[in-house]
Amino acid sequence: MPSGDELARAEELAAQDRLAEAFAVAQGVADAHPDSAEAQHVAAEIAYRGARWTDSVAYFRRGGDPGVTQPLRLFYLAVALYESGDRENAAAALKKCLPRIKNTEYVEQYRRKILGQ
Repeated sequence: MPSGDELARAEELAAQDRLAEAFAVAQGVADAHPDSAEAQHVAAEIAYRGARWTDSVAYFRRGGDPGVTQPLRLFYLAVALYESGDRENAAAALKKCLPRIKNTEYVEQYRRKILGQ
C-alpha cells in the first residue's frame, strides 16, 4: 500500500510548480507500488503537467484507464497520448471525457488538434 503522505507531498510540490521534485516523489511511490492505480495516476498527472508525455502515458497505462469518473485525468491521458503520437487512442479518450469537463480555450485547442474539428 503506497504512502498517502508521499502522494500528498508530490501533489503539494506540483501545486507549487515544483514539477521536477513532484515527479521524482510520485515516480518513487508509483514504481514502489506498481499495483496502486492511484499512485500511477498521480505520477501520470504530474508527468503531464511537466510535459513529460511518454512518462505520463506509461504511468497511465500501468494504472489503467482513469475512466469517466475522473474526466480531467482522462483528458490528461488524451493529451499525453496525442503528444506522444498516438492519435487514435487520444481521440478515443478525449471523446469519453469531453462531455464531463469544462470547455476552456485550452480544451478547445486540443479538441481541434486531436479530433480535427
